[in-house]
Amino acid sequence: MKKLPGATKRALKKIFSRVPFLLNLKVKLGPVGPGFARVSINFERRLAQMYGFMHGGVIASLADTAATYASNTLLYPERETITVELKINYTAPLKTKKAYADAAVLHSGNKTSISEVKVFDSAKKLCAVALVTNLILPRGTFKVPPERTR
Repeated sequence: MKKLPGATKRALKKIFSRVPFLLNLKVKLGPVGPGFARVSINFERRLAQMYGFMHGGVIASLADTAATYASNTLLYPERETITVELKINYTAPLKTKKAYADAAVLHSGNKTSISEVKVFDSAKKLCAVALVTNLILPRGTFKVPPERTR
C-alpha cells in the first residue's frame, strides 16, 4: 500500500477522533493509504440485534465510515466528503468479537467519489458488501459548532 504524507494521516486521525457517533460506538481507524481505509469495532452486547448478531445499522455505519475516510485520503486538505448514498448487502451474520471494514475508492471525480466496502468478522468471513457514494465539497463547507467538537 502506498503511504499518505504524515501530516495528512495525522489530520485524518484527529478528525476521526472528534466524531461523537464514532466515539460512542468505539470505532477505531486502522491503516489508511491513498484511496484506502480500514475501520474496526469490537462487538459488545449493546451493539446486538435481537438474535445476538451485530446490528445491521452498526455494520452499515462501519461501511459508511470506512468509505468516507478512504475518499478523504485522496482529497485532504482542500476538499472533504459527505455520504449521499449507501447500498449494502449483508452476506452472513456477524457474531465474532470484532468486525472490520475495508474501503477502496473505485472512482474519485470532481463531484463524487464511489467506494466499495467489504465488512469482515474476525475470522475473515465476508459479512457485508457496500457501495458508497460521497459528495465532494470544499473543506469547511459545513461549520461544526464548538460544542460538537469534543
